[in-house]
Amino acid sequence: MKEVKKKNKRLNALFYTVIGLIVSATVFVILSAIISVSQNGIPSLLGHTYLVVQSESMLPEYQVHDLVINKKVPFNSLKEGDDITFKCEDKSQIIFGEPITHRIWEINGTEIVTYGINNKNIDGEYILDSFPVTIKNYIGKVIGTNKIIGQIASVFTGNSSFVLVIVGVGFFAFIVMSQTKNILQIKREEKKEKDRALIMEELRQEVLLSREFEKIQEEEEELAQKKLK
Repeated sequence: MKEVKKKNKRLNALFYTVIGLIVSATVFVILSAIISVSQNGIPSLLGHTYLVVQSESMLPEYQVHDLVINKKVPFNSLKEGDDITFKCEDKSQIIFGEPITHRIWEINGTEIVTYGINNKNIDGEYILDSFPVTIKNYIGKVIGTNKIIGQIASVFTGNSSFVLVIVGVGFFAFIVMSQTKNILQIKREEKKEKDRALIMEELRQEVLLSREFEKIQEEEEELAQKKLK
């Protein structure tokens, strides 16, 4: 029974540790979607970039405030139909220098023509982007999205970023400390169990010795009585 309880405690500690790590990783992904932590000011974590959609140019594929996850696959491996993220190179646009996620229309050697699938003219034709994507302004290929994290990141953008940093770091520290406390508690309980078992074994040995001593005494008394007879 005790062994089952100890095993359950270990499993619980492992479970909460894994959950803590997952939650902590999620917090850091949210932070990375808000704060620039990599080269060129693009939020990055573990070799991937995380950006929150700010326009409707890719509806219905990506909703506003969706988190778009990008991986920088080789530029020459891209193909038509891929969704990629890149920096705006058109100085006439208000978003110059900002990241954009659009779909590849065609590839012309070292230049890629892109478009937003929701950007159409009055005739219903796609409006192609006014500048090409090259290896210079290419950021990465879209490999996934997350609506929930994107919504959370959007709530905490701007001046609230610092608050999120404090909350995120504090939460991560809480997870680490609580799980460390749980593990140490289990270690202490295991040590107590071992000490208790050692004491019980010592007592058992003392009882056995006592019984053995009593048995020897009884045998000596019987032998003495036989001699007297």
